[in-house]
Amino acid sequence: MKNLNASGAQRFLAFIIDVSIIIVLSSLTVNLIYKLANYDTNQLDVLLSILTQKLESYSGNSKELFNALYDFLALYFKESVVLFSVRFVYSAIYLVIFPTFFKFQTLGRLASRTRVFKSNNEKATISNYAVRELIGTSIVISSFPLLIASAIISVKKGRSLSDYMSKTKLIDIRRYELYKSFNIIDAEVKEVKDSEGKIKIYTDDEILNEERND
Repeated sequence: MKNLNASGAQRFLAFIIDVSIIIVLSSLTVNLIYKLANYDTNQLDVLLSILTQKLESYSGNSKELFNALYDFLALYFKESVVLFSVRFVYSAIYLVIFPTFFKFQTLGRLASRTRVFKSNNEKATISNYAVRELIGTSIVISSFPLLIASAIISVKKGRSLSDYMSKTKLIDIRRYELYKSFNIIDAEVKEVKDSEGKIKIYTDDEILNEERND
């Protein structure tokens, strides 16, 4: 049922909180790894500066330019692999393992009062969750164009790319519990807000419940 889908604001809040936690933890861990390995984190900036100088003073010597570009890209790829690997590990721990103890909710979803369910409104399994987060979310986060595409789809369809890949959806827990109490989870429901700001729920032209907006 479309009415159960989390709103764009709820999805955004959960996303910002969860991604921020993963990014902060990953960055701290990578910096610690580099520190313990005595790795100079300024190397990439130095190579970028050299590459920029070669481009600005290019006089037809393509070999020097190619070498500078190769050195920069090789180190950039190396550091990117380290960062992506650490983020993937934290994603597995925070997005898959941690939520199994909290009804498939992360801190972001607890704050936004949302939860992952199957697309047919049944409770998600660990396999659904693993596909959604480790494959779907990881791919979307790693690519800016996919992130934008996923955001547009979420606004229009109420489900993200990772939802479609794992056959899941993010639902509004408060609305789900309300509908469940009337046993209308799979029914066609219409919600209408009256002049006093109350939401009235109809099914088969009958008012089932009304609640005041937060």
